[in-house]
Amino acid sequence: MERRIIFRRPGDYKAFIKLLEEGRAKGLVEVYAYCVMPNHWHLVLRALTDDGISKFMKWLTGTHAIRYRRYYKTVGLGHIYQARFRASIVEDDHHFLTVLRYVEANASKAGLARWAEDWQWSSAFARADGDRRVLAELPLALPANWYKLLNPNADEPVDQS
Repeated sequence: MERRIIFRRPGDYKAFIKLLEEGRAKGLVEVYAYCVMPNHWHLVLRALTDDGISKFMKWLTGTHAIRYRRYYKTVGLGHIYQARFRASIVEDDHHFLTVLRYVEANASKAGLARWAEDWQWSSAFARADGDRRVLAELPLALPANWYKLLNPNADEPVDQS
């Protein structure tokens, strides 16, 4: 994605999160975490089919770009996204919690919110609020000190007990 502002107003964020909800219903992926920032976003996904992530990402970015361009009346003015998505395989439970923590803490680390769970365009907020419209059930329990771990002043290692 270009480093220009894509999500200009609350409605832009809401529309993207609604797309995540629509996408979840397609049965291609489970969404474990997300964080929508002003100029990019992060997702933690698990494929439910062999090519689920690729199909989901193609649908998500394509649908988002079309709706964005229609809303802002900028159809035909080029790409919204710079390049194809990047993905990496999560190796084990510790790695999963580390990736989840990175995504959910992203907005607070960028200075967009004091606490990770205060950024309403993230799974940290949705999880704290009990909103399960987008999020799938996690494959493992979060540590009891999860919200402390998400915030910049938390120096503790991830506790897997």
